[in-house]
Amino acid sequence: MKGRAALAGSFLFMVALLGAGFPAQAEIAARLVRVIDGDSLVVRTPEGNRIISLAGIDAPETGQPFAARTRQEVLNLTRQKTFLLRSAGIDPVGRPSAEVILPDQSSLNQKLVAAGLAWAREDSALGRRFKPLEENARREKRGLWADPKVQTPKEFRQQGRVISAPAKAPVAQNAQKDNVPFAVFVEPGHSLYHLRGCRVIRGEAFGLPLQMARENKLIPCSVCRPPF
Repeated sequence: MKGRAALAGSFLFMVALLGAGFPAQAEIAARLVRVIDGDSLVVRTPEGNRIISLAGIDAPETGQPFAARTRQEVLNLTRQKTFLLRSAGIDPVGRPSAEVILPDQSSLNQKLVAAGLAWAREDSALGRRFKPLEENARREKRGLWADPKVQTPKEFRQQGRVISAPAKAPVAQNAQKDNVPFAVFVEPGHSLYHLRGCRVIRGEAFGLPLQMARENKLIPCSVCRPPF
């Protein structure tokens, strides 16, 4: 019964957030549980805790300049506040994606781009709306734009610098017998961590303790839903 209830809660959340049977731009009240990184949050909704991505933006990856500052800004603007999640569909890794509307009716997503703490994504309608704000931040050298050699998160990920396998990390098949404390699994160069056998994993994955995934600010997969 507990599993069915969890599944039902997940389904209801997705229906509500994606606006199926609701107004085109469904809005759900939420509060912050944890900031994973500059564009990924764990939020508490009426249906329980959920991981969402901030629609239309791409924030610096952990290890990039301004990653910590962006994360702190998100925390400062959302901590101990009730805000609205405005549905923006599903992101490329299957998480609900939303624009966060703060109590003063401003957009968290928009604020981050305007402050030079995130890029506007050109592959989303919301991101294209934010593009003039990014161009203005770039002209005024705000935030990350103060660095003339700044890398986009995509370039950073392509270099495989998000996280690399520790020298003695067990591969997925050996993680349990090597007694890794609650091993989760990561594909080198990726920022998601998974449970064993997750269908999202496409190549070889290495096992690592859950605590290490947390310390590296990796993002729990929304398909297999490992602990966060």
